[in-house]
Amino acid sequence: MALRSLGLAACVALGATTLRAGGDASLELQVVDASGRKRAQASADLSAADGTGASYTAHAGRGGALAFYDVPPGAYRLVVEDVGLAPASATLRLEADETAWLTAVLSSGEGSSRIDGLVVDTGGYGTTFGAEALRDLPSSRDAWSLLETAEMSSVADRIDGGGLWTGQAARFAAHGGSYAESSFRLGDADVTDPFGSGAPLLRPDLDGLAGLVATTALVPPEDAGSGPRLLLLPPRPGNFWRGTLQGAATTAGLQAAVPAGPPAIARYDSWRRGAFSLGGPLAGDRLGIALAGSATAVSRLERDEADAREGRARSLL
Repeated sequence: MALRSLGLAACVALGATTLRAGGDASLELQVVDASGRKRAQASADLSAADGTGASYTAHAGRGGALAFYDVPPGAYRLVVEDVGLAPASATLRLEADETAWLTAVLSSGEGSSRIDGLVVDTGGYGTTFGAEALRDLPSSRDAWSLLETAEMSSVADRIDGGGLWTGQAARFAAHGGSYAESSFRLGDADVTDPFGSGAPLLRPDLDGLAGLVATTALVPPEDAGSGPRLLLLPPRPGNFWRGTLQGAATTAGLQAAVPAGPPAIARYDSWRRGAFSLGGPLAGDRLGIALAGSATAVSRLERDEADAREGRARSLL
């Protein structure tokens, strides 16, 4: 029996990134170097994109964090600097009554610094997974395994087991709600299944996302469902070209012998995964492109079955 899943989306990022709408805005920034060390001496300038509005300056503290509060809504140019490292810059739009979080990664090579992880707080309650969390937390490289283990208000309909259910999106709920009440967004696009299955139309790999926000209470009323919302943040291209290529596999010969007694609900026969990412500027910081793709295949044995079941997932974002 084979199960297949395909996620497909095209992502072209313009220099001005729009956050959504209504008072003043806030921007919080974490500054690190290429090794992930926090830069306590960094500074940032936030100025109106058209050059006619106000300009703000902030300096990082011991933890490499800085913030701009009570900023009028609008388009801004952000420049982050530190001694001995190349500056990072980005153009963004701040909307009223919202807080945005960014991470500036400063490197020594000219044009190699970047600003990552544009995440918006719309006032709800839940958990935000930035780019570092998606990379470092153990998962089977999909959102469901993170919700199952790292989002304390969420309840998933299965135990993922590190990728046993590849090709099948788990359904999740929070605070006793129905799975069918959950909603899903990819950036500003609603990707909730209109037939109420409780699963999204797209199932991208975590390596193709800039962040993930699970809102389990006080979800904005304009969302499709009355339950929790999962916001998938598409990647940003950055100020220089970079890419990754990775692969992983486990075979039947690496699995432990089946113990005597009642069989497990499911166990591995084999698992294979390959992934790539590529992104960079096309026209300075005004236009860029970011691509990420993956292919995963799992062969699993359920209970005391002798024939393996196969699941496959392919993602291009």
